[in-house]
Amino acid sequence: MSAVSNWRDIDGDPNARANILTRDAVLQRAFVAERRTREEIIADLCRAAKVLDIGCVDHQAGNVGTERWLHGMIATAASECVGVDNDHEGVDAMQRAGFDALCVDITADRSALIERGPFDVVVAGEVIEHLGSPEELLRAARELLRVGGKLVITTPNPFAPWRAWAGMRRQTWENVDHVLLLFPSGIAELAERCGLTLTTATTVGGHRLFMRFPGAFRVLAGMWARALLRRPDGDPGPWGVAAPVGYINPVVAYVIHRLAPLGQLNETALYVLERS
Repeated sequence: MSAVSNWRDIDGDPNARANILTRDAVLQRAFVAERRTREEIIADLCRAAKVLDIGCVDHQAGNVGTERWLHGMIATAASECVGVDNDHEGVDAMQRAGFDALCVDITADRSALIERGPFDVVVAGEVIEHLGSPEELLRAARELLRVGGKLVITTPNPFAPWRAWAGMRRQTWENVDHVLLLFPSGIAELAERCGLTLTTATTVGGHRLFMRFPGAFRVLAGMWARALLRRPDGDPGPWGVAAPVGYINPVVAYVIHRLAPLGQLNETALYVLERS
């Protein structure tokens, strides 16, 4: 019997239990509980590899040239690294700094990149959520990867509890250029449609408000917010002071932080897709 290549080969109904169980088996195999940071995982995947970094320009200018700059970490780990972005000024600045970078829209003309490939790893860090047609990113990666090569995607995790909390309270704090948030089963389906296979699905990092500061400060901030504000985030409280954006009870935040490695609760989703 030939291997199943699509859920339609099992049952034409996408809600059929057999299809859902098959997809669940893919996701269970792919899930990894990670303790490393996003940057450490990507650097390890790129080590001694020929890498294409999509969206290489860091729009947080303070990170460029520092240990927090993802492209710099990739370039250091890789044996060869090509950066690509459609930000002309950013690419020009990278070229002046000595980086191998091209100004290309990977969803349009990829001929310049095809000439430089094939690549062992394609990295798309915080890119796919900005694209109106996410399949184009996966199709581009498949065209540019060697057989067995890997596409590494990081994107905001739609299952992060603070996003659900923001939705319940009608809060707006997400980047306004984000047009979609992708979940593990959706990524697995997109991969399948584009000739890729999901091999790793995990989440990393915590929410900026609760994981960056010492625990005592979080508790103090929570007490202040509960006692003085008692209103949705962003509304002016006493003396015209606004509540901290994304507020969650600090005890709940701590519990989430401790349980996150067991599930899909962290801030950033990280997926690895392999070209078959």
